[in-house]
Amino acid sequence: MNPLITWRGTVSVLALFAAASMASAGDITATFNTPTFDRWMYPYNSASPQGSETEATVFSVIGSDTEWAFDNRDGQMILGYATGGVIPAGQPAANYRVRSARVVARVSRDNAYIYDGTPDSFRTLLPETDPDFLADEDAGQPVELFMCGYRGGWSLDGPMAFGESTPFHNGAPFPFPARGIRNAFAAEYDAGGALIDNSNNRDQRREVRPLAIGTANLAQGAPVPRDTDFVFQIDLSNPQAVRYLRESLAAGKVNLVISSLAITQQQSSNVPAFYCREMPAAVGGVPARLEISVCVGHPADWDCSGTVDVADIFAFLASWFAGDGDFDAGGATDVADIFAFLTAWFGA
Repeated sequence: MNPLITWRGTVSVLALFAAASMASAGDITATFNTPTFDRWMYPYNSASPQGSETEATVFSVIGSDTEWAFDNRDGQMILGYATGGVIPAGQPAANYRVRSARVVARVSRDNAYIYDGTPDSFRTLLPETDPDFLADEDAGQPVELFMCGYRGGWSLDGPMAFGESTPFHNGAPFPFPARGIRNAFAAEYDAGGALIDNSNNRDQRREVRPLAIGTANLAQGAPVPRDTDFVFQIDLSNPQAVRYLRESLAAGKVNLVISSLAITQQQSSNVPAFYCREMPAAVGGVPARLEISVCVGHPADWDCSGTVDVADIFAFLASWFAGDGDFDAGGATDVADIFAFLTAWFGA
C-alpha cells in the first residue's frame, strides 16, 4: 500500500480527535552576542590568566620542521555559550527542534590569509609524493566549525566543566612533543557515538565532517580584510549536528570550536585570527555570536503552540511535503518520519 495514501487516511481519522500536552516552552529565537567564555587553545598561549587573550588564531604547522611535535590543527578557538537562561534547559534532547543555528566570528587581522569557502580533503595536505595526494582545486584552506570534545576528565558540565581558565592539558605547561593532549578539541562523533579528536585528522588519513564551513562575502582566493564577518551556518541536515545541539541545549551550554588546517609557520602572523570577547570595542573588537532558533517542547508539537493537537498533524504534513519534515533527525525527510511523528503524537 502507498504509505502516502495511508498517511492521508490517518489524517482524516485523527481529525475526529484532539490530544493536548502543555509541555512546550514555545518558539525561541535568540542571539548570544558574546560568549560566556572564549579560549585560544594553543600550547604556547602565554596569556595570564588563561583565557584573557584578545584574539585567537586557528592554523596548522603541516610542512614545518616541527610538525611532528604538534597537532595538525595546532591553534584552535573554543567558544562557550550559556544558553539555559534564555532557552530552558533540562528537557529531553528530543524536545529541542532546532530550526536554524549559526556562529558569526569577526576577523581581527588584515589580509593575513587567503579566503577558501569550500571544503578540502585531507589528501590535499599530504606530500605530493604520497600516492593518496590530491591536488587542491583552489587556493587556501577553509575555516571550520566543530563540536567540542574533552579529555583529562574535563567535560561540558559539572565540577570538571571546561572553561576559560582550564589548562591546555593536565601536567607540565609545555610538554614536548605535544600531540593529542589538549583538554578541549575540535570533535565529531565516531560510529559508536563518542566524541573523537579531529586535531590530527590529516595524519590519521580521515576526512572530517564539520558543523559548518566559514563563508564570507569575498571572492574565492581573495585576501581576507580585517573586520570581515565569517558566517558558520550549521548544517542541520547532518544528524550529528542536530544531536549535538539538542544535547547541548538540554544541558544549557553550547561549546563550539573554530579550527582550520590553514598552513603557516610557528609564530607567524599570517593566519586566520578572530576577535575574542576581551578585545575592547573601542578598538574594534566584536566577539563571536551565536544565533539560534529552536522550538522547545514535546516533539509532536510541530506548530510550537504549546499544545499537541490536530493542528500539529497538518503542520507536520505541510512540512513533510515541502521536504522539511525530518522528524527522526535521520538526515532526510522520508516515510519513516511520518510513522515516527505519529508514534510521538499518539504518545503525547
